[in-house]
Amino acid sequence: MPGEMVIRAADLSKVYKLYAGPGQLLLDKLRLGRVLGLSSPEHAALDGINLEIRQGERVAIIGRNGAGKSTFLKLLSGVSEPSSGRLEVRGKIHALLAIGSGFHPDFTGRQNVYAYLANQGIAGKTADALVRDIVEFAEIEDYIDQPIRVYSTGMGVRLMFAASTAIAPDILLLDEVLGVGDAYFAGKSYERMREMACGQGTTMVLVTHDIYSAVNMCERVIWLDKGRVLMDAPAKETVAAYEKSIKMQEEERLRLKNLNQQGRLRPSGLSGPPAHSGLDGVTAEAGGLVGPLTLRLKPGAEGYFAAPFYLTEVVFLAAGRSVAVWRAEEERAEQALLRHGSQWHDFESFGGQRAVKIMDYGSPFQKAELSLNLPVTAAGVDLSCRLSLLSAAPLSLRLEAEANGETFDAKAQTLSRRVEDGLYRETLAFALTPALRVSSTPEVFYGAANLVLSNPRFIQHGEERLLLESGQPTKLLMDYTIKDKQLDELLQIAAVFHKNGVQEVSRSLCTQLCFAYSKSIKGTISAFFPRFHLGCGEYTFTPLVARKDYYYSTQRQKYFTVNEEVLCCLSRCLNIMVDDSDPFAKGAAVVKTLDWSLESGAESQETGLPISQRGP
Repeated sequence: MPGEMVIRAADLSKVYKLYAGPGQLLLDKLRLGRVLGLSSPEHAALDGINLEIRQGERVAIIGRNGAGKSTFLKLLSGVSEPSSGRLEVRGKIHALLAIGSGFHPDFTGRQNVYAYLANQGIAGKTADALVRDIVEFAEIEDYIDQPIRVYSTGMGVRLMFAASTAIAPDILLLDEVLGVGDAYFAGKSYERMREMACGQGTTMVLVTHDIYSAVNMCERVIWLDKGRVLMDAPAKETVAAYEKSIKMQEEERLRLKNLNQQGRLRPSGLSGPPAHSGLDGVTAEAGGLVGPLTLRLKPGAEGYFAAPFYLTEVVFLAAGRSVAVWRAEEERAEQALLRHGSQWHDFESFGGQRAVKIMDYGSPFQKAELSLNLPVTAAGVDLSCRLSLLSAAPLSLRLEAEANGETFDAKAQTLSRRVEDGLYRETLAFALTPALRVSSTPEVFYGAANLVLSNPRFIQHGEERLLLESGQPTKLLMDYTIKDKQLDELLQIAAVFHKNGVQEVSRSLCTQLCFAYSKSIKGTISAFFPRFHLGCGEYTFTPLVARKDYYYSTQRQKYFTVNEEVLCCLSRCLNIMVDDSDPFAKGAAVVKTLDWSLESGAESQETGLPISQRGP
């Protein structure tokens, strides 16, 4: 159990000035910049961090480049001072923030280790014993008396890590230094850090981009984004949110690419009468400065559009006043659509109106985006949007928007709905509320939705169960629906299990099933486990359906949440427990049944042949 608080940050900020050149830096150091009327822009590497870390905790800090991870470690280690706020650190710290830090390249590995121990106040026989342990752990006995400069990067890291952990400090700070080590040494390192935290009470703070390695060692993950704490949660929750963030970051990249290509990123001034032209195909109905607004229409709770539908009109309102309108019937309406990465289709006449069709499959992003120009609104002004839609069935939708540097989201409220000749005509209202730019709410559904899975379930002893017995015959059933009329091919189906929702421990693959829309739109996939192979514990189940050879092609280099080859992935959609009634399954992640045989040297008196036995 974690002990007393050893690290506390309260409104912690670190701000750097961005100088145009060395001359401006010199003037600022001489305090002449203000006299000469020169000012330097500032960058907040950390912006109001609030968190606590307790003794014995293993905490990973993740985030994109520039999120503030290394800056936070520098403040903890005393390398840098905060610009504002308060930082309390209790205990002796050892920081391994950069490869080569504290080791002289011209000294041998042995000399550097002795120097490091001397700096810690350790000498004599105690130092000799520790040096032997360090060299043994680093496994560089043949090179320990060579200069550090001739070491490979991996060898240097192994020696520095071994020295840093030979004496358990109160707090150990690590910044990406294990990323260059091989898998074998990484495993040794993780085990040593677990022993330090659990057995000796060392608090560890690890900065890394490899979230899956981080959660293998740390039970708590802090996610920084743009200098702020975006998420501070158990590893399982952070992994789920991280998978979604990859998708959101790719969506953002595609959106900016679209806007750059269409020249819509630079706001322009408006003049003239109150009603005037905004973006092509959009009318802005109020004066003032024009700013870009991106509307992102997304599925509701299912995670994918249930059926195709049509959009005829978008009205954007600020404080209840209409400020931008998009209509499909206008000649230049096409130019407002951000097609790349969206599921826009063609403009058609549908239900007696001109509308643009939104497909229900084909893109891993499951969205339709358009960009409007509107008067820039101040933060805090009530924002809302009204959509007019046509569909063959009721819709479940939500809306995201980005405007004036803020991000908003909302669920739909039906203003009106009428059915004529089986066609739904709906007007949906969205009251937009500020949201995190990278939402920490996990998603379950990923994929292009050409085929979707639903209702995964496990059958044991003739009934559907979530508490399963290891070693018992088990059936897995999943319903499927094909949405792509052109689909007729062999697909790969993977069944993946994660221990405690984090560590992947089992993966099964089927490549022999053919799905054809022309033969069966809906059906059930069945898989049989003669002996259920998972050991005791808690697991999550993830089914994935992808194009043929997905697992063996270069396409898999793309992360699965943004990969168009993935048709459907229900990430960690089902939680199951494997009970502890089988003593052999305790403590194991996977329990396999093999075909065993025994052939002795003795000969049968009846046949004169070697005696053979077979058994389960």
